[in-house]
Amino acid sequence: MQVPTVTPAATAPALADGKAAPSPAPAAAAAAGDTSPEGRAQRQRERARRQREVGSKELKREYVGTMTVEQHLTINDPNVASSALRFLALTDRTLYLLKTMGVRMMSEDQCETLRDTLAAKIQEYCEESKKALSAANALLGDNRQADFHWIIPVYCAPALNETFQAKDRHLFPLIEAINAWDSTIAVINELEFNGKASFKQVDEVRSKERRLFSDISYFCYQVVMGLMRKSAPQPATAAAPAAPAVA
Repeated sequence: MQVPTVTPAATAPALADGKAAPSPAPAAAAAAGDTSPEGRAQRQRERARRQREVGSKELKREYVGTMTVEQHLTINDPNVASSALRFLALTDRTLYLLKTMGVRMMSEDQCETLRDTLAAKIQEYCEESKKALSAANALLGDNRQADFHWIIPVYCAPALNETFQAKDRHLFPLIEAINAWDSTIAVINELEFNGKASFKQVDEVRSKERRLFSDISYFCYQVVMGLMRKSAPQPATAAAPAAPAVA
């Protein structure tokens, strides 16, 4: 299957429920032609907001006749929570559609190639989360032992507290990785609270997590759009003209 080349900024929010994205709000529409940094930032915020709304609805969606495993997400950092809302449901849906629709619309090898590519992207996200958390914990341990007046801050409430039904086994390590990124940021925030890290380091971890998850999401978008195009009814072709009579 050949997946189409698309622009995720304009169309990705439509994926999670298979419907067209709603018309932009007046403020967003006005900013659409604004090429200033403020205009671009406004469009990015509006896109993220729509993706969170669609992702939240998709996480609550029930797939009748589908075997699932209940999973619970408790994410403290608002940036990681935003990534989870924007990209997790789409990833789960893509894996599900590849299992249920892919084998009917493409060859087994093509379907397996798409699943392997998606699995590799998920693996990269997971491995990077482990590296980040390991490095942060090592730095935290060294500094805690050297400071008897260490401050341990806590979150007042989670930014995301959601239960949903996972439809594919590849989602389990992804959820574990999301929690690892969240824990990494908590550790670096604790270090910053004690003057051993900077806000820039926190932002770097958030940006890396978002970039890796966005890459997964964009690939998922391409796969789902390819499946939707293949499943769309094809227009009837005109009848071939009759062959000329032989003299």
